[in-house]
Amino acid sequence: MTQHSAHLRLLTLKTLVQLDRKQFLPDLLTALTDHSSLIRREGARVLGELRVAQAVELLIAVLGDANDEVRAEAATALGTLGDPRAIEPLIAALSGAHWEVRAEAALALGILGDPRSIQALCALLADPDPEWLSKQRGP
Repeated sequence: MTQHSAHLRLLTLKTLVQLDRKQFLPDLLTALTDHSSLIRREGARVLGELRVAQAVELLIAVLGDANDEVRAEAATALGTLGDPRAIEPLIAALSGAHWEVRAEAALALGILGDPRSIQALCALLADPDPEWLSKQRGP
């Protein structure tokens, strides 16, 4: 599958979910388990964008995906959804190796605003390799 066809597939699914959420949401949720990391990443993005609360548990599971970009997008979506079930998994994602996952998890925790994340976020500031901080997208 080419990048363009994968993107078209996700845009079509997004539109179908907007038109009839009940009928097409299961198809969009399956994007998170697709063999293509592009589909998984874009699926996480769309689920967050559409604020699909039913996706929280699946997105939490996706924080363990093998692909860094997929994990980062899942963290972003979880922040957008604002469900407190994501707090502990996002705190755990702060200790990951990839800077973008760490940055997106930090931003998501900021959006969630739970005091349980303060200690982990402070520890992240003390990181001897602050590459993640300099590459962060912004406030």
